[in-house]
Amino acid sequence: MYGLSFVLATALLTQPRVQVQPQRPDAKPWVEATQSLNAPVLIDLPPTAPTPYVGEAIKTREGLDLFAAALMREVVEVEGAQVLVQSRAVELRPGTDRFPAFAQWLATEPEQVERNLVQGLVDARDISDLGRRTLARCIGHAPILLAKLAAGEQVQLRVAPTLEVSVSVTKDGIERTQRVSLTTGRAWEEHDRFGQPEYADRAKPEPRPGSAIAPVEEGDLDFGEGQVTTLREAIEKARSLWKKRYRLDARLLDDWVFVKGKFTVERFDKCLERLGESLRFASFGPEDENPADLAIATRDRLFRAASEGLPAQARELFERAQNGVPFQVDAADLTRLDPKWARQLASMGVDGSAKVTITDRRISVLVWGDPMGGAWAPNSNVLPMTAFRF
Repeated sequence: MYGLSFVLATALLTQPRVQVQPQRPDAKPWVEATQSLNAPVLIDLPPTAPTPYVGEAIKTREGLDLFAAALMREVVEVEGAQVLVQSRAVELRPGTDRFPAFAQWLATEPEQVERNLVQGLVDARDISDLGRRTLARCIGHAPILLAKLAAGEQVQLRVAPTLEVSVSVTKDGIERTQRVSLTTGRAWEEHDRFGQPEYADRAKPEPRPGSAIAPVEEGDLDFGEGQVTTLREAIEKARSLWKKRYRLDARLLDDWVFVKGKFTVERFDKCLERLGESLRFASFGPEDENPADLAIATRDRLFRAASEGLPAQARELFERAQNGVPFQVDAADLTRLDPKWARQLASMGVDGSAKVTITDRRISVLVWGDPMGGAWAPNSNVLPMTAFRF
């Protein structure tokens, strides 16, 4: 009576929903990262963040804080266990981009720090604890740099103006639009070396004594050197051992956690309780400060300041980009301004007659670590350099 389409639609709607469990993350990098910490650990694993690494520094409160910040987590000590959970701090809270966090930190520093970012460089050993946590969050994807930051080695920060451009390139008869970032200025030239001679003289690591995390070895629920598991599986292991029943928010049960070390009943229960508290609600009215507004103001101020030191023609181009309205220029005009731009565009197959659209402007934060320092990270065979743009 109703036809085949109705039958098919009804069948689809009434079929039970099958949830696909994501693949279990590899435990090995988490075991390596925490092997020096002789205490129980429970980490609420983010969905996509790579495993950070801070080496031996993880045995100290300061090093563990940097490790957690790279995961957008804060450290809470519970009955001797180190629990890494979601935070509501601006630099760590879910949904906050890196640059609002960077801008919030910069607003707390003396004005000289911002001038140094633009005109020279900033040594990460000279900034506040908030600054180092924020930096750790921003460079967590570069384990070798994070390890150097935690070890007290020299890690330099600079900023440089960047243009976001798009250009149409025809290859094999097919036209494609490619997008590329063009960065210039003194900071970009110095990105792969000591910025100033006097900084090379003080490159020796300055390890901080740190606050040692006390070892904890008692407990009959033992996760050994560490496991990646769901909370449901961890709770089942505790239930089987202690013959207890647990009730936890169902939204957390299938989340991945990394857990290592030994737990007593009280320690395990209180760790679960603290983990469950991370599900919080917050609302903000028009009168509340919006971190995005501060971030935009900070980006524009840094962009103007970093552009002022450029040669006249380049400075005019960057000033024109400040209004945020896209405009076109000839590729030849860009290649004359900076040899690196010429090589970059040539590698894309862009000739001088092509029209290039300047779509936006960014500020690049360039981070460089002393390659001669002793800190290292597993499976990291790259130079200690990275950059992020806002």
